[in-house]
Amino acid sequence: MRQQLHLPSECSSWLDVLVAALLSLNVPNQYAQPAVLRFARAKQLSRRIELAAFSVVALAAILFSLALWHGQTLQTQWPSLQQQIEHETQQLASLQQTASAIDPVQMQALVQLYQRDIANWPSAEETAQRFSQVLAPFSQLQLLHFQWQTGTAGLVASTDPNLPLRAQQIQVTLRASAEATEQQAWQQMKQLAAQLQRWPNAKVALLPSQTEMRTSANHPESAAAQPMDFVLQLTLASSPQVAP
Repeated sequence: MRQQLHLPSECSSWLDVLVAALLSLNVPNQYAQPAVLRFARAKQLSRRIELAAFSVVALAAILFSLALWHGQTLQTQWPSLQQQIEHETQQLASLQQTASAIDPVQMQALVQLYQRDIANWPSAEETAQRFSQVLAPFSQLQLLHFQWQTGTAGLVASTDPNLPLRAQQIQVTLRASAEATEQQAWQQMKQLAAQLQRWPNAKVALLPSQTEMRTSANHPESAAAQPMDFVLQLTLASSPQVAP
């Protein structure tokens, strides 16, 4: 029983086992003397105090180690942090000088320019994706060339000066498949033009192609030998902008 209860080896009698069990196993004892009970409670309290003290010391050691490691890390990084602070201080001083030299009227004009023009500037990628979605069902037409430009009010020499500001103009070259007849190819082109004409502020025009030029020049043999091409021009007028 002494071994099973993990009692001290000094227990040589049943009385020793009983007393040790009462003290070690915290068994309630209604017949013990008050002094014995006070001693038992004091011993249990001392064990709890020792455990709490050990926990506090261990926690303090861990916190001290973390503080020491953080201090060493901060000491190592302090030169670079000081340089970064000095650099940001110089940048702030430069920005303050620049801000003091900015004219509020000019700044307001730039903001209005961005809201009116730059933020609403047409995107070639979006327009090309939209056109490809419309062209996808027409399997007998193959896209050979895609050209996009927007009106810049004559600011860029490579664009059409007659094109209004922010207006878009697309010029595509389409080739009919070898299996399609001339009537089928024209039918597909008319359907495609009708689909594009539904776009807001859209204007569709068919331009003369190389095939039509050869036919009009009285060279039917060369025209028949070459595939049939179409040139389509789509102009999208710019939407009216609301003044900020």
